[in-house]
Amino acid sequence: MKAQSRVKSEPKTKAQLELELKKLRARLARMEKRLRVLPSHSVGLSRISKTKGRTQTISGSMGTAYHGKDDQTSRTLAETTRDIAEHQEMEGKIAHLASFREQNPNPVTEVTPAGTLYYSNAAARTLFPELERMGSKHPWLMGLQRVTDQSEEEDRRSSARELKIGDRWYEQRIYHTPERGRLRIYGTDITERKRTEEALRMSEERERQRAAELETVLQAVPAAVWIAHDPDCYHITGNATSDELLRLPRGAESSLSAPPQVRPQHFKAVKDGREMALDELPVQKAARGIPVRDFEFSLAFSDGTVRHVLGNATPLLDKLRKPRGSVAAFVDITDRKEAEKKVQESERKYRELYEGNQDGFVIVDMEGRIREFNHAYAKMLGFPGEELMALSYKDLTPYQWHAMEAEIVEKQVLPNGFSGVYEK
Repeated sequence: MKAQSRVKSEPKTKAQLELELKKLRARLARMEKRLRVLPSHSVGLSRISKTKGRTQTISGSMGTAYHGKDDQTSRTLAETTRDIAEHQEMEGKIAHLASFREQNPNPVTEVTPAGTLYYSNAAARTLFPELERMGSKHPWLMGLQRVTDQSEEEDRRSSARELKIGDRWYEQRIYHTPERGRLRIYGTDITERKRTEEALRMSEERERQRAAELETVLQAVPAAVWIAHDPDCYHITGNATSDELLRLPRGAESSLSAPPQVRPQHFKAVKDGREMALDELPVQKAARGIPVRDFEFSLAFSDGTVRHVLGNATPLLDKLRKPRGSVAAFVDITDRKEAEKKVQESERKYRELYEGNQDGFVIVDMEGRIREFNHAYAKMLGFPGEELMALSYKDLTPYQWHAMEAEIVEKQVLPNGFSGVYEK
């Protein structure tokens, strides 16, 4: 005996069940017509019993068994009994499906496009107790005609919209059933989602404002600011001051580590008289995770000019605390370096004049202690230099001149900054 394979059928939809029920009702009508012409002794009996929570139809018949025409009657009774059982089973399935929307914890309604209410489930009645009384004027049903018209224009059988009722937000999924002229509306409470979206929107707005503020600061600060966007510094951008310092078009590539086709070619980074290697550059060094502080180097341009810069570079880290780039800020100290050079040159010349002069020069503080003197002054007094530094001008002046010199300091040096020529 061959085993027969059983294929599991897919669950039927409500529409399919309703169609089958319609066919069964037609068959039952035909069976009832036949039963009306059967002999009275062949009338069948049926009763309903429940076994383990399941409804069953138990059928039987009373009377004498017949052959010929009576066989046809028996078959008719059997078919009728079977149809009744199938009819009851089908109605049970439909009732079961119908319970889904009633027990749905979200609001479900069925209305006309004009807003006439045909059905609302328990959740809808609880959430919107005024729905039946207000009808199309209730926020849940307002504007449906406009939604329907738009869906018809776009040839869509369903649409969706969001609406706020009180302090709660809902999403409506609206399904059009033109054959019945109604709309089935399935609602979902999306209040938490809307609050999350609003919080996210506000957070994004704050971030945009902060980014705009930072951009404004970067453009306003009188320092060159560079941002490396990757650990290898293939791409570095700078603010307006940095572009001006490097003589680049606004927004151009600033990185000496960039690919050759976009890398700047008109300047070099120099320190201690030699061109720096790429891994020595402060932005590149910080992008590898090494902070750089008070770093000074020079930018030597192809036209022979040189600019000196001083600044810091700090690593940028990702969420795993690994370097993902860097940010650096440097100031142009070229003018300061030139000024320092001039001061040093001036001091050199002054020192040469000071030391080479045949007149004796001495510098004392307000207490009269000797702080500095030239070679001629030491030679004039005949003291070694280390001994002079331990004395004051009073130690070198006879006592009878102390009062006169004190008066000269008080009346000439302090008010005027100098005194007249005098002897002692």
